[in-house]
Amino acid sequence: MSPGEGLVGGWSLQGRLLRVQTPPGQVPLLARRLEADEAVGRGFELQLEVLAEPGADVDALLGEELGVHLQRADGSERAWYGLVVESRWAGAAAGGERWTLRLGPWSTLLEQRVGCALHEDASVAAILEQVFAGLPQAHWVLALTRELPRRPLCTQYAETDWAFCIRLMAEEGLAWHFEALQGEAAEAAAASGRWRHRLVVADEGTARAELGPLRFAADPPTATAGARHDSVDRLAEHHGGGPARVLLGSWCSRSGGSLAAASESDLGAGPRPEHHERRGVDRFADRSAAGVQAERLLRAFELGRQRVRGEGNARDLAAGTVVVVQGLPGDEAGGRRFTVLAVHHEAANALEPDRAHAPGAAEPAAGRYRNRFEAVPAERALVTRRPPRPTAPGWQTATVVGVEHGLPMADGALRVKLRYAWQGDADPGGDGLAQTPWPLRRAAGRRGSAWVRVAQSLAGAGWGSVFVPRVGAEVLVGFVDGELDRPVVLGALFNGRDPPPYAGAPLAGIVSACQPPTRGCAGEWVLDDTTGQLRTRLASLPMAAELGLGWLVAQPAGSAGRGGLRGVGFEAVTAGTASLRAGQGLLLTTHARAAHGGSCDGEQMDVQEVHRRLESARATVAALRPAGEGWPSALADGPARAAQALPPPAGPAAAATRADGLDSSTSATSSTSTEGHAPETAWLVLAAEATLAVASDGERVHTAARDVAAVAGGAWHAAAGQDAAFVAGGAVRLASTGAGVAFVAGHGEAALRAHAGGLALHADGPLQVSAQGGELRLVARHRLVLRAAGSEIVLDGADLRLTTPGVLTVAAAAHRFPGPGRVPAPRPALPQGRPGAPPNWIEIEHHDAEGRPFAGQRYRIRFEGGSTIEGRLDAQGHARHEQVPERAEGVDYEAREPLPAPPWPPLAELVDALRERLG
Repeated sequence: MSPGEGLVGGWSLQGRLLRVQTPPGQVPLLARRLEADEAVGRGFELQLEVLAEPGADVDALLGEELGVHLQRADGSERAWYGLVVESRWAGAAAGGERWTLRLGPWSTLLEQRVGCALHEDASVAAILEQVFAGLPQAHWVLALTRELPRRPLCTQYAETDWAFCIRLMAEEGLAWHFEALQGEAAEAAAASGRWRHRLVVADEGTARAELGPLRFAADPPTATAGARHDSVDRLAEHHGGGPARVLLGSWCSRSGGSLAAASESDLGAGPRPEHHERRGVDRFADRSAAGVQAERLLRAFELGRQRVRGEGNARDLAAGTVVVVQGLPGDEAGGRRFTVLAVHHEAANALEPDRAHAPGAAEPAAGRYRNRFEAVPAERALVTRRPPRPTAPGWQTATVVGVEHGLPMADGALRVKLRYAWQGDADPGGDGLAQTPWPLRRAAGRRGSAWVRVAQSLAGAGWGSVFVPRVGAEVLVGFVDGELDRPVVLGALFNGRDPPPYAGAPLAGIVSACQPPTRGCAGEWVLDDTTGQLRTRLASLPMAAELGLGWLVAQPAGSAGRGGLRGVGFEAVTAGTASLRAGQGLLLTTHARAAHGGSCDGEQMDVQEVHRRLESARATVAALRPAGEGWPSALADGPARAAQALPPPAGPAAAATRADGLDSSTSATSSTSTEGHAPETAWLVLAAEATLAVASDGERVHTAARDVAAVAGGAWHAAAGQDAAFVAGGAVRLASTGAGVAFVAGHGEAALRAHAGGLALHADGPLQVSAQGGELRLVARHRLVLRAAGSEIVLDGADLRLTTPGVLTVAAAAHRFPGPGRVPAPRPALPQGRPGAPPNWIEIEHHDAEGRPFAGQRYRIRFEGGSTIEGRLDAQGHARHEQVPERAEGVDYEAREPLPAPPWPPLAELVDALRERLG
């Protein structure tokens, strides 16, 4: 059946001013009366009174798109399309039933959906596209002439989708309206599965549809089907006041100051009121953004200062279009251009009252169309005022998110990313509360939120505290000025998944701890003020490091139990490496000081005991100097020079003087220029009131760039489990005033060597040199002298001289002295490096063909010049030596007995393997 054909209640549908187009297969309807309102920024609404056949299922049209066609003067039709959002039975009529239908745009469906969503780093255009795409049949166009800025964070919370979209469009200065497609455009939309009314979103630079000229006529003909011209018969211009200057301001957290911008109108003379609005934090990205918002608000005020209201019968008049009204009184420019803001349409079909009109109802003029409209000058930009933003109902909780398998994830401003439980794309947890940690797949993931600032207990320029919640932690979130787009993390919360680290433990204090699951790492700070057991503990894992002060108890990381007492005082333990550096000197001592109020007597670097011991050592060295024999000053004056390098024993006044010379501009390696004592270089002092033990399971090396002096008031004992060596670049002098000096080697050789100069052994009593079951060698390069009690034996080259003041007795036997000979003496590997050059070292490893080490195998390393080093390989077949000559010639290893060869496999196995390989 073609449009307009058929009967409803005995009435024909042909030739009517109004015609209703229903979807195929639906009941036909006869339009009686239409009232329609459409406006820029308010959508449209059609109130349609229709006649239907008795018993027709009109309610089946709910949600369907209907078309209402208005016949123009030339016989063509202008159409409106809308979804049936309400149907109401209005009573019976002769031959049928009266119904009232309300039609609205497809945005009505968005008004029914209240949602929560979070958009990160997206423009308003992209957000609108995403929301509209939720309705497959929705039809829209974004007619924009400028690129909209991207928003770091845009939040929809407990807000309908359509209210959210309206707010975003108003904030970006976008005007919107719905237009009904006509003719072929409507047919194409229907063929593509889209609705035939379209949402148009435009900015101030978008060109709007032109309707052409309209004639102004004070007494127009009635707009019936036979009328030939559309016109405007009433027009009134209204002027109002409003702000002529707008100033917007906000506090900027990035610059730490106020950020403001102003915009001023050029509408001419007259009162110029101002609108000032300074509030909030970080409302604008920068000053230019504030200026744009001020300009938009001013344009919205200007839009209300001049309005035009009129009436007529122009049937094509629509919201958002531009019309030229001609023939106005006093108009010499050929017409005035107006942009239509809103139109109210009224139309009625000519039907007999006894067939279509209910008793007591006011009957409109049959067969007539009229409208009322409101417009503004076309040069005005269509900008609506921003609606108030919804505010947060209070604080909320969220989960910190980050890169998968990440620990704390924050930017340079200590901001983190969050995920709220109400986010539509949040992954639900096992408890159904969507609270399980949700790692992002990449650092710039969009499934969380924008970077959110974290409130700190202390914050300032170069000082403050730092709190960064970890990925997966539940945090408490507040909102600046109640705006959901400006969240701030206020603190972290314990919950069922992350219980307190010491819940229910007998701990009277504060514990700050974090232990991410499945990571095996933890950090801990304990302040325990248990009565009589005060303690402070710092600990971290997996590289175990712990610092304890006060009452030291056994307490594993993450454990709620407090173990037994381990000690009292100070303890620092680590499974990794440790370093302790002091640029002005370091004192480690066990000498106690009396304490008063938590501080000890004396100054910080009090070395009185060290000075007394150095003075005693100086006296001991002075007593050892033989009469008439000059010792090197470096050896004789070593204790005195050490005492001069240390701070003198002084009172608090000297300590204050030294402290005044230390400030932030003083280099760690420079000396302090004060009136008191200032050491030339940084020093390290180890002082023990009782025993000082230095032990090592491996090697122990003492080295100094200058002199080494070791003085003992009693016996001095130096022992090594394997080898012991005393090496000096200059002279080595060993002296004793008591029982003498003894060198003993448990196994191997005991050797005294001098590379340059002479080697002398002096003794006031007997001098004994012996070898237990081995060989005794006295070797000299040129001359060897043995002297005692005025007698001496001299081996000088090939000569042998014996001198004695008494009697020389030779045993009566034949003694043959062989001729001269030369036997090279083995020389140990001694340091031969240049001053200032890094020390030489050598490492060797020895394994068999299968990679098994030769554990315990003896070796000899040969160096250029004939020096050697001997030793045994460790359990890994490895050995290392420091301070060795520069060039090594080779390594000789002890011969090892070969292992027995494994037996050959049986011949049958070899034959089977050969057959399998040959196939």
